[in-house]
Amino acid sequence: MTGSIISLWLKPAHGRPMQPVSAAELVEGRGIRGNADQDGWRHVTIIEEAAWREAEAELGATIDPSARRANVLVRGVDLRESRGKLLRLGDAVIRIEGQTRPCEQMDDAFQGLRLALGPNWRSGAYGQIIEGGTIRPGDRAEVLTMLRHRRRLPGTDFLASPLGIGDVADPAIPVEQSVALLRRAIDAGLNVVDTAPNYENGRSETIVGRAVKSDRDSLFVIDKIDDHDSPVQPQIDASLARLGTHADAFVFHGVSKMEVFEKLRFDEVARCIEAGRFRYRGISSHHPDVLRAALQAGVCDIVMFPVGPFVDRRYIDEILPLARERGVGAVSFKTFGAGKLVADTSGYNQPLENAKDLPRLTARQCLHYTLTIDPDVAILGLSSSEDQDESFDAAMKFRPLAKKEMTSIEERAAVARQGKGACWWNPDPQA
Repeated sequence: MTGSIISLWLKPAHGRPMQPVSAAELVEGRGIRGNADQDGWRHVTIIEEAAWREAEAELGATIDPSARRANVLVRGVDLRESRGKLLRLGDAVIRIEGQTRPCEQMDDAFQGLRLALGPNWRSGAYGQIIEGGTIRPGDRAEVLTMLRHRRRLPGTDFLASPLGIGDVADPAIPVEQSVALLRRAIDAGLNVVDTAPNYENGRSETIVGRAVKSDRDSLFVIDKIDDHDSPVQPQIDASLARLGTHADAFVFHGVSKMEVFEKLRFDEVARCIEAGRFRYRGISSHHPDVLRAALQAGVCDIVMFPVGPFVDRRYIDEILPLARERGVGAVSFKTFGAGKLVADTSGYNQPLENAKDLPRLTARQCLHYTLTIDPDVAILGLSSSEDQDESFDAAMKFRPLAKKEMTSIEERAAVARQGKGACWWNPDPQA
C-alpha cells in the first residue's frame, strides 16, 4: 500500500500550537529532532487523510489536521490495525507500536472531535524509528511487509531482508523440488541465502546456484570455508564451480575453538577478495569467546551465530551489541533450535523414535522471539512449503514481545529441548 506524506509538524513543549515544517529529521531510536517528545515509545505520531475526512464528515465541519497534534499526515496509507507493521516515510522506517488515543484537547479544538476520532484508528498511530532519515511533504509513504522490508546489512553495502533462507538440501527431496522451494522463499521476499560445501556434500551449493541465477544481483549469497587447515583459494574455487555463479561472502564455518580461530588463513581470504572472487569475509561460530575475539580483531565483515529461545545468553547480551558497535553484520541461526523446539527431533532430519506429544513451541513463538532480539538477518531452514507458510505468516504478524513474554518463551524452550540430545550450538551442549 503506497501513498505520500502531505504535511509535517513538530510538537512544541507546554501545549503550544503545532509547528508546521517543510522537513523533519527522524533520528533512529529517539524521535524527531526538535520535537517535544523524545526517547519514549512515541517517537512519531501519524494520521491518515481519509480517516481525518471521515471525522470531519461526521461533525459537518472542516478542521485543520494540525489540531490532532500529530507529526505526520499521510495520504493513501491505511493505518487501521497496523500495530507491529513497518511504515516507510521517505528514507525512514517506523515500526507502528499502537493506536494513539484522542484526548480532551481535541474537544478544545472542536467540540465532538475527540469522539469522532475514536473508531477505526481515525486518531492515528504512533511508532518507533528503526531507520532514520530526513522526510518532506511529497515523499513516499508505504506500509511494508516484514518479508519485503530492507535495511543495510552492516559491514556491507547490501540492503537485506530481516529473514534469510538456509540449507534446503534435504537428500530425501529431489534437487528440482529443492530449487523450487528455495525460489518460493526468494519470491516471498527473502534475499539472503546461506549455503556451505558440507551441506550434503555440495548439494546445497548446487541448489542455491540454480535457484539464484535468474535474479542474482538482487540476492546476497553467503558461502563457507569448511576446511580450516587447507589452503583457502582451492576451496573457494570449488564452491564457486558448484554454485555456477559468484558468492557475496565467504565465512570460515563452525569456528568454535580459540586455537582454531588463531590459525585461520585470513590473509588468504584477503587475497581472494583483492582478486575479486567475492567481497566480504567473516566467521560462523558456536562459541561467544571466539566471536568476541574475531570482532575485536577486526577481521570480519559478517559474523554468524545462534539467536533463539534456547541459546547461550552471551550471544544476545554480549556478541550482538559488540557486532553493532563494530559495524559488523550479525546473521543469526538456530531460531528453531535445529528443530528441537518445534518438533520431536534430535536435529535436522533426525526424528525421534517412539516420541509422541513432547513439549514444543510454535514457529511463531520462536520467530517472534528472534525478531524481537533483532539480529540483522535471521537465517531460517525452511525445507517444505508448509514450514515456509507457517514462518512467513508469523513474520507478517510480528510485533515486538514484552519482557514477560520473552521470559515465558525461554522457560518453555528449556523444557521443549529436554530429551532431544545435545544443543551443539552452545559452549556447553548438554546444559
